[in-house]
Amino acid sequence: MHNSSSGNGFTIPNGLHEAVATMVIDCGYHTRTGKFGTKTNRELYLRFELPECLIPDGEYAGQRATVGSRYNCSMYSKANLRKDLESWRGSQFTDLEADAFDPTSVIGKPAQVQIMINDAGYANINAILPSKQKHVPSETVVFDTDVPKNYNDLPEFVQRKINLPEAVQYQQEQNATQANIEQETPSAMQQDMADSMANADFDDSEIPF
Repeated sequence: MHNSSSGNGFTIPNGLHEAVATMVIDCGYHTRTGKFGTKTNRELYLRFELPECLIPDGEYAGQRATVGSRYNCSMYSKANLRKDLESWRGSQFTDLEADAFDPTSVIGKPAQVQIMINDAGYANINAILPSKQKHVPSETVVFDTDVPKNYNDLPEFVQRKINLPEAVQYQQEQNATQANIEQETPSAMQQDMADSMANADFDDSEIPF
């Protein structure tokens, strides 16, 4: 798991912060070497806004701080993604629920994120916990490598996380037929995100996703 926080000279303070999920990014496949050797995994990036933690000055003064985590896209019982999602939802998944889980279902959902500053001075997400507060995200972003037509619209820092060279070519080809793109049926991932946002007001007694 890799974490990152708002830059521009601002570091999110240690402690528990109210948050809302704003990004679900399919980063494609990455090959990394670690203590267990070299492995290739599909990765997922989740990002949160912190509505009560505002950047105090600089170019982004007054905007909400943001923090994110990158995961192997696995819902295996010991996978970090599944552990964090279970901590967040306050309930364990059954294996059937885990196999069917749609990551875009977290978009717009509230959480509490516990921030810890590492030795290098970066703010990392140490834990994701449930929250009963509701926050409206400033924006939401979903990217699916299977349908990468919004690649050029992503922030540059997000593009750098995606191992999808063909996405640029895809976008260029699609720009030539923009009228047709607008008439296309949304991808399943994008439709799920829209449905999730439409049902963002959930009962506090329900599991949020």
